[in-house]
Amino acid sequence: MSAFLRLEDIRKSYAGPGGQTEVLSGISLDAGQGQTIAIVGPSGCGKSTLLNIVGLLDRPTAGKVILDERELTALSDTEAAKVRNRKIGFVFQMHHLLPQCSVLENVLLPTLAGGKKLPAREFQSRAQELLERVGLKDRMQHRPGQLSAGQRQRAAIVRALILQPVLLLADEPTGALDKDNAEQIAELIVELNRQEKMTLIVATHSMELAGKMEWRYQLTQGVLRQSEI
Repeated sequence: MSAFLRLEDIRKSYAGPGGQTEVLSGISLDAGQGQTIAIVGPSGCGKSTLLNIVGLLDRPTAGKVILDERELTALSDTEAAKVRNRKIGFVFQMHHLLPQCSVLENVLLPTLAGGKKLPAREFQSRAQELLERVGLKDRMQHRPGQLSAGQRQRAAIVRALILQPVLLLADEPTGALDKDNAEQIAELIVELNRQEKMTLIVATHSMELAGKMEWRYQLTQGVLRQSEI
């Protein structure tokens, strides 16, 4: 059986004053549907670059990304944008919520981009259900500035899930939080992954968060190796 997500010899180089600098040096990885994976490594090692390539925010210098038997690296920019909107969710270190919009409005923003064609009331119902599930039932009409850091990150996670992605990419999702909030968000991500049955890849410095994933990999000097963290 083929992997649900497959990375084949992913390489990424950038041109600089001294010539080409290779950030990713032939990374290959297989992930099953619903599987959870942590990628750890020092700052600047290429974790975010790798997630951006998997999530179609960037293109590799060489190699392939295959999701559900479809090669994503061969897509045009327009096709890539459609796949990104319909199948991939993103959670970043900073929540990136729009300050002028309510929590509910922020969560519903991805539904305006022409993704899955569902009635607006169904999207609203899913948004409200997810917000209640993450403990924001009484904060739906609040604006981001009225929420705590942990609450803002919870809202950002719900926004990433609103279109029912098959792949969730989380880049340092607990990096800007204090210890208590980080632990709560880590537990929440694992719980939602189990409920939503999506493949999850987390790039993190947190050994606690990494330890909650089924598989753990270390990215060092452009090379990805399985870790026993």
